[in-house]
Amino acid sequence: MTRLTQLTLSLSLTLLAATASAQRHGRAQPAPHDVALTPMQRAMACRATTHNEPARNRCILAALRGGTTAQELGMLGATLMAAGDSVEAVRVMRTYLERYPDGPMAPTFTNYLQTHAPRGQPAPEGMTPMQRAQACRTTTTNEVDRNNCIINALRGAMTVQELGMLGTTLIATGRRADAVRTVRTYILRYPAGSLVPTFTRYLEEQQ
Repeated sequence: MTRLTQLTLSLSLTLLAATASAQRHGRAQPAPHDVALTPMQRAMACRATTHNEPARNRCILAALRGGTTAQELGMLGATLMAAGDSVEAVRVMRTYLERYPDGPMAPTFTNYLQTHAPRGQPAPEGMTPMQRAQACRTTTTNEVDRNNCIINALRGAMTVQELGMLGTTLIATGRRADAVRTVRTYILRYPAGSLVPTFTRYLEEQQ
């Protein structure tokens, strides 16, 4: 059995158990953005209501942000791996193993870390957003996954280089609302930045 198969099987069993529990209690399928739900319940709702895989992964990642239980961290790590964000996946898997060394996902995560954790480089939690984004370019070969990885890595970007890369990546992926907001921030903070002409033309085209 391959590592990917192990990961998928473990995640599927976790979801089936959670779904069965909800059905036994007679609960209707919740909505992903219901703030009254736990992170795991929102993640389950993402799987039930979102059929496009990239969109489903984004929904799950947003739902599980701040997750702390073994089930939440396990699903978060597996989803990050599936989305191609190996840098963030390594960070989450390390957290999982520290807190739940005997958890059901521990063997799979340990195997993943052996092949994906950076050697001779800063640990992901010690990297700057730009370093994490650059790592996305070297560890992710699929363009869609690579762009998603870069966008996640640059969340909270502040420097001219970080905002520039975030803006160009958002434009490339067609995320208009986020792109417009980011390039406006770039122009406001760095009016002499090298990407100001490009970003100004982009804003003019969106009007």
